[in-house]
Amino acid sequence: MVEGLSSISLTFVRVPPPSDAKRVYYYSPCRLVYRSATVRTDARAITELFATASLGSPERAVGFVLWRVLHRYVREAERVLGGLDLTHLQFQTLALAAWLGRSGAAVTQSELAKAGDIGPMQVSHMMKVLESKGWIKRVRSTSDVRAKNVELTAAGIEVLREAFPPMVALQRDMFGPDGAPGGPLLAALHRSESSTPGA
Repeated sequence: MVEGLSSISLTFVRVPPPSDAKRVYYYSPCRLVYRSATVRTDARAITELFATASLGSPERAVGFVLWRVLHRYVREAERVLGGLDLTHLQFQTLALAAWLGRSGAAVTQSELAKAGDIGPMQVSHMMKVLESKGWIKRVRSTSDVRAKNVELTAAGIEVLREAFPPMVALQRDMFGPDGAPGGPLLAALHRSESSTPGA
């Protein structure tokens, strides 16, 4: 017996739920009660929802198809890059740093973030990973003490030299001529990227 309490009531109430009900348990210091909260699917309402407010099946929505294709592409990229100890994001960041610095001009982390539409914190983390692998080095900017310039090392250039062929082959295998430079798929994606939603 707990001092100050003469008794504690522990009550179980069981109501057999229908097959499509969710079970909900309510607890209080003196009572544990089981109740059934029935949640039934309204098939008619869902059918009407898709018929009147959507494009129909998910396969008719560009966003859904892009989402699914993107996930497949990243999975395949991770597979072909695995032997080089590269993830898809590491490859994209390293390749972008190389492209932006191809003229020999200094490339800052903020410029990388803007060009790749990647969050600054994510870029900073990625730079630390790439630096730890010896593929880049970061040098404090002489014109802005808050900025760090990103420079590829010889090892970074070499890993890109090995990574580009399988990644180019993956693009060709997945998207065919439509995804090649100048192809209609790539052109359509570029138009979408430059468009302003709602304009």
